[in-house]
Amino acid sequence: MVVLHAGEVPQQPRDRIGVVADTMGERGGVEPVRRVRDRFLDAAESVDEYVDAVHTGILFARGRSRWDDQDMSPEHPTVEEFMALARSSPTLWLTLRCTVTRRRPHPSPEDGGTVPDWLPDWASAGVRAWVRRPDAQRVEAADGTVLDITSGHQPIHGHDTPLFQDYHWVAMLAPGELGEGTDDLGEPGPAPVTADTVVDVTHGGRRAWQADLRPTEYYDPLCGCCPLLFSAESEDIEAGAGATPLRERYPGLRYADAHRVRLDVATGVCVYTEELGGSRPGAGHDVRIEAVDEPMPDSLFARATRRRG
Repeated sequence: MVVLHAGEVPQQPRDRIGVVADTMGERGGVEPVRRVRDRFLDAAESVDEYVDAVHTGILFARGRSRWDDQDMSPEHPTVEEFMALARSSPTLWLTLRCTVTRRRPHPSPEDGGTVPDWLPDWASAGVRAWVRRPDAQRVEAADGTVLDITSGHQPIHGHDTPLFQDYHWVAMLAPGELGEGTDDLGEPGPAPVTADTVVDVTHGGRRAWQADLRPTEYYDPLCGCCPLLFSAESEDIEAGAGATPLRERYPGLRYADAHRVRLDVATGVCVYTEELGGSRPGAGHDVRIEAVDEPMPDSLFARATRRRG
């Protein structure tokens, strides 16, 4: 298994790490997830009660007390609500079962030599993942071969989502970088993205919000080498950290005109990205959510070659 990213994937992110869930109480009207979790788990309440408390405690831009994939979320969301959903993802689910694929770009012939291809070997066939916050994850190849098991995970840079191969995986499951901008001093800044409209769509049989995003100078991905939105802005972060940006290795590289992004309404997970235009049209990922907040016993995350049953 090869660990890859845009260039040479480091073992940890660059110095600039995006603001994550702990800021949500200030920016999105949400009690930080750790405080909610600690309060209920310390009281020995059930996981179901904890999940319900987290959902109920979320206040979004239009004053709703809870969003789900039924009829509580707005049918005509604003860009601000899209960003609020992205920030809120860490509080909206405890367990997630899904499949993930990554797509290679389909460059025009004249761009063929300028497009770096760093996708992992599982990308096209995809993987199935079982994620249990805050401490466990199982990832299998399409044929059932275990690729990764994480148990007893410790949060990294404030994220309680386990990593698989690179930080794109973490950002995909907790896409706060799409909702929280950062200024040059590392403080919360203006919006990290712009979009003309947000539309309500269906993705994998579930409600999702879709927008064609353009990063701003305040876009601060969790890791500049493997962002959700590969762009001049993410490359500027890499260059500022001392890395050689891809535009210097591939002088003909053209960045995407925009990035089509979908957020699952019930969970806030970034279920779809696609580069529009540029040298890498079509590049992105696709997440199909199979179950949310189903029980996941410890045995699921025991070291074994294959899952039984």
